[in-house]
Amino acid sequence: MKHFISTLLVALTLSVGVSFGQYTPYFINQVNTTGATGEPDSSGVLVELRGVVGSGNFRTTGLLFSIQDSTGGISVFSNPNDFGFTVSRGDLVVVRGEIGFYSGLTQVVNLDTVYSIGTPNITASVYDQELGEEVESQFIRVNCLVLDPTDWPSAPSGSGFNVDATDNSGKSFVIRIDSDSELFSAAAPTADTVDIQGTVSQFTFNAPYNTGYQLQPYYSIDITESPAGQCVNLVTYPDATIGAVTTVDANGDVDSFGNTHTLRGVVTSPDFREGSNGVEFSMTDGTGSIWVYTPDSSITYMPLVGDSVIAEGRITMGNGVARLSFLNNLFQGGVSSNYDTTVVTGPLGESEEAELIRINNLSLQGLWDVASGSSFNVNASDGSNTYDIRIDANRDVIFNNVLTLQGSFDLVGIGSQFDPSAPRTEGYQILPRFDTDFSLNPTSSIDQVESIDILAFPIPASSQLTIMLREDINAEANFAILDLAGKQIEHGKVQISNGFVNFDVSNLTKGQYILTLDANSTTFNTGFMVQ
Repeated sequence: MKHFISTLLVALTLSVGVSFGQYTPYFINQVNTTGATGEPDSSGVLVELRGVVGSGNFRTTGLLFSIQDSTGGISVFSNPNDFGFTVSRGDLVVVRGEIGFYSGLTQVVNLDTVYSIGTPNITASVYDQELGEEVESQFIRVNCLVLDPTDWPSAPSGSGFNVDATDNSGKSFVIRIDSDSELFSAAAPTADTVDIQGTVSQFTFNAPYNTGYQLQPYYSIDITESPAGQCVNLVTYPDATIGAVTTVDANGDVDSFGNTHTLRGVVTSPDFREGSNGVEFSMTDGTGSIWVYTPDSSITYMPLVGDSVIAEGRITMGNGVARLSFLNNLFQGGVSSNYDTTVVTGPLGESEEAELIRINNLSLQGLWDVASGSSFNVNASDGSNTYDIRIDANRDVIFNNVLTLQGSFDLVGIGSQFDPSAPRTEGYQILPRFDTDFSLNPTSSIDQVESIDILAFPIPASSQLTIMLREDINAEANFAILDLAGKQIEHGKVQISNGFVNFDVSNLTKGQYILTLDANSTTFNTGFMVQ
């Protein structure tokens, strides 16, 4: 049989005028084995291989694709020469080159020849185990996958992106969407569960090279909604404490990613998806805290601070935040409970994530700008540390009303994080929940914010308020008018001319107010009255 195959290959190559030369024909499994370190046993061997293409071309210039025969798979790499070859899944090809290795992936490199000798087509083999060396460079299908939607960017850039996924038995997979694939410009799948076919790649820098396996779909048809009834629910949700499932490794990645659990706790925030489908809130059980998140429109529970809840779902991550997602069940269970607020005096970190925290004696660093109409961050300092305050546009009671505070204030909120790149050890934030989470300290009164650098008249004003600055300034300035509780009443931009600017205060009710102007990197504050 081997003699027949060799004779056939010789005949085929002679028919196109190519000589074998020093390249020896092999079945793929004879040259793709690896040693204890994960490096190929046949490194440097000059080979001729025949196989069926299982992928598209993962290089803009040159070639990177996978082939397989009945014994195994291997990748083919060339840069920058593409030999005039167009990669097409299902083609039967002959390649000649040298066995090489890159970041765990065994390859045919230093190509001498690549050409098509037929189109027998190819069908993905269904695979239900974790990815490993035994399926490297092979064309497989994994069914009933749940993707983390936050991993799929709306405007992708760079060389590609990874999407975490789990199947219905809890096994974890990494789906690699390469920038050279059709899927790179596609929208994230919307189905609850999907079947994905593609070739298995590997990307790891460290020996032994036995990690970093990825499933790489290429064409738009490679991700499809799982057929109804195919994904039998084999998932169980064992009880766990929140502290046990929110630990992270040195990279900031949650150790329990992909595991399914039932968590019980007390709600510490309102719904940060208010007005959108699904829910997003924080809960605590005394051992730790976690964000609960789902965009699922079938979830009807409305979080109320103080509720005792029971939630069944899968542990995932989004930009560094450990979350209970893909909810199987969420409901109120038990009576409302008390919960504690933790006072923070140092930098925010992993221990504050999803916790209800208080930071005292803060002062804002400049004015808030909500002109974009979307969520934004603003900095505040306690004199020793600077904190990121995240103002969520879905929390109208804050977004539309509390836009600046003068003097010292205390802040209560939920710890969070936004760090899209590993190691995820930065980007910690505090998210206030209500306008009452901001409290002015007693020293922050109208008497303390009055400045001799700015005058307001007449006092009291009825329709027009004139502001005179001691400096002869001509500049555009941000302004805000607040009541004595620190709530913003009006805000916007004004033009200061020769140190003067006028305000229409006819719509303000009788009372005392604070005006703040931010011009030329200087903040001016003054109190005024309306009759």
